[in-house]
Amino acid sequence: MTKLKDVWSDADKCMRCANCLASCPVLTTAGFSVFPGPRNVMSEAPRPFEEINATQDLFHLCTTCGHCREVCPSGINTPQAMSLLRSAVVEKGYEDFYIQSAAKSTKKFKNPYTKEQSERCEWSQGFKFSNTSKILFYAGCTYSFNYPDVLKSTINILHQADIEVQYLQENEECCGIMLYDGGYLEEFQAQLEANIKRFEGAGIDLLVTPCPGCFGMIKREYQKFANYNFHVQHFTEFLVDLINQGKLKFKNCDATVTWHDPCHLSRKMRVFDEPRQIIESIPGLKFKEMPNTKYDSFCCGAGGAVLASRADISIKLAMRRIKEAQNIGADIILTMCPACESILEKAIRYLAWEDEDDEDDEEFKLSDSSLKLMDLSTLISQCIH
Repeated sequence: MTKLKDVWSDADKCMRCANCLASCPVLTTAGFSVFPGPRNVMSEAPRPFEEINATQDLFHLCTTCGHCREVCPSGINTPQAMSLLRSAVVEKGYEDFYIQSAAKSTKKFKNPYTKEQSERCEWSQGFKFSNTSKILFYAGCTYSFNYPDVLKSTINILHQADIEVQYLQENEECCGIMLYDGGYLEEFQAQLEANIKRFEGAGIDLLVTPCPGCFGMIKREYQKFANYNFHVQHFTEFLVDLINQGKLKFKNCDATVTWHDPCHLSRKMRVFDEPRQIIESIPGLKFKEMPNTKYDSFCCGAGGAVLASRADISIKLAMRRIKEAQNIGADIILTMCPACESILEKAIRYLAWEDEDDEDDEEFKLSDSSLKLMDLSTLISQCIH
């Protein structure tokens, strides 16, 4: 399934402008010695690939945030190239231990967290779902296991708008993002085919999910391998429709907020305006943009399975993003992505990580911060009139 000739073809298109190096969050945060940047990693891919060497370790350091793709004058799709390179590495028997563990869990438990499926839907107890609605709510693994209260907020919002949805409960399975990001493309295709069969069997017209990773996988990556006959929306897109239809009204909420654009939602899927429209529709909120937003949004560090394999790099990227929010005087940093929320929460707790006595800045230290992280669904649920 891997097409290394496409990677080499893209690498040969490189104009050596170094835009991707200047825009790469891993390189600019962790340094050239850790990750030499998209251009260099692609160009150094062994030809023939049988001559694989230590370069393979670098393939797993890319967050696949896509910022390099935005600034590339040759239009090189670096995230896709990294996925193909990782797949080739897996085929040759070189696997990252942590990503391999998540992939095995996805295949065995249908989620990357080695959790039983019965735990997936514990958050839904007490809620009523429809068996005939044409709208399917797809919660996703990370929200289900790590942020169940956020899912409760999303369903409360839907109930306030008198929207009925289906929910697959224990029959919901992982979208396969860890398989895709880790380079297990054959396993990913098997997972997506099973999911599409399950979705279409529910007789739906629309699938709605709050998770940008699931959203990108199902709406874009699935269609590279198979066809399906339903539409896919991110929850922010669905919410804007509800607000425009007058189905959601908000009370005054006094706070200064900013919005963190998840890479999967913004650069990958081009959903920029909807979250901001929602925020601006809530009276009393003062909205401030961070310096790096939309196409230029700074990656949180959790994507591309980097959080699973190199959490030290992820936390440094997240701290950089949190400092942006602090510097503009925000009280709350809003987002709607469980991966972003996971690492940004850690960054807030460890914000004062610089140790003046440690020139290498390697020691993380706890600090107090007035900045709070909140999922947009949670804020909406609190502000509904």
